[in-house]
Amino acid sequence: NIAKFLGLDGDVVTKEMKAIDFDANNMVSFAEFVLWADKHTVGIPLGIGVPDKREWRKGIPSHWTSIPPPSAEEEAAFAAATAAASAASSSSG
Repeated sequence: NIAKFLGLDGDVVTKEMKAIDFDANNMVSFAEFVLWADKHTVGIPLGIGVPDKREWRKGIPSHWTSIPPPSAEEEAAFAAATAAASAASSSSG
């Protein structure tokens, strides 16, 4: 099972899987997983060379020229989140 494969407590995994299963059909669809992952991965390094999802433009091919630049609000929100994360990590270590 997935809990054993990941080396996690089975009860915790069961609880999380039930929380992810929005339509309560005892199966987690890709859409349900994506909704969960989007909510739980902000600012977390994904470990596979993928940039922080808030900077998604850095991960697209350079020949995609129709992608709009980030708005001032997006830039400010990312800068604030990065500063907060940096401050939190320096105060805890």
